[in-house]
Amino acid sequence: MAGAFTHFIICDVAKRRRSVIGAELWKILNRHSEFLFLGAASPDLPYLSFKAGEVNWADVMHYESTSGIVASGYNELKGHWPSKTVADEIKLAWLLGYVSHLVADATIHPVVQAIVGLYEENKEEHRICEMTQDSLIFHMNKKTDIYYGEFSSILKFCKESPHFDDVMEFWKGQVLYNYADKGEEPHPTFWFTTYTKAIDAAEGGSDVVGLFRHLGIGTDYIYRPRDEIVRDYPEYFEKYFQKVKLPDGNVGSFSSDGFEKAVINLLSAWNTLYSGLGTAAIVALSIIKNWNLDTGVNMDSPKKEVTYWA
Repeated sequence: MAGAFTHFIICDVAKRRRSVIGAELWKILNRHSEFLFLGAASPDLPYLSFKAGEVNWADVMHYESTSGIVASGYNELKGHWPSKTVADEIKLAWLLGYVSHLVADATIHPVVQAIVGLYEENKEEHRICEMTQDSLIFHMNKKTDIYYGEFSSILKFCKESPHFDDVMEFWKGQVLYNYADKGEEPHPTFWFTTYTKAIDAAEGGSDVVGLFRHLGIGTDYIYRPRDEIVRDYPEYFEKYFQKVKLPDGNVGSFSSDGFEKAVINLLSAWNTLYSGLGTAAIVALSIIKNWNLDTGVNMDSPKKEVTYWA
């Protein structure tokens, strides 16, 4: 996946571009931004709860019918949209955050793969690459080094909303609809609680890698400050950020050809989906593909195309 903080920053940057998304969508996303960020983290939330049952729900949401939750959730909201309520707007903010996670992974993970190779064969270097990119993107946009409180407090604020339970039930309903064959009840509220508690435990430090995904891999890695990366790990700065190999064979920068490309792809998806809420012509599956989120491959395409790099 794109690094955990990169997911948040992509959403944060995209939601500010009012001239691109228009006043109406801008208001919804910024009025309910805590749920937008929650959606951006949601596919990863169950990774901290995977031992609670037989099903690893996070893996399911990353590798199996990955567009399904967006498609069914979008269709449900379309039915309500002519008489939408605040609860519907909040569900949309969450769903568009979820969309951002899928689009970011489908855009950025092919770049990471081009740099370090297949995830399954290079798990530790994937972790170093993503965490280096996380640190540098965070600093580039926030002018400070990563600290967990930046987004953990926002996520926890969701719990204070009277609509929190509505969103959790909405998510649960989409999981049940798309993965009925799993034979196990999903528990989004439990996923949320476990995840936010883990971030709480991490606050004040940066040595808790593995919180966000694939627990037990690279537990000795840390989020290094930007200046430390540039000064002490120039090979990381160059290979993972400044002069990165791209899926098309070219060399570019991660900030422009990874991060900004993901933002642009996300803005396009948001605009199309939002404009389609009032018409039957737009279906989510025309925008959000059944991607393997480790590779960006559209698993439904005959030639297994990498959508954003085809």
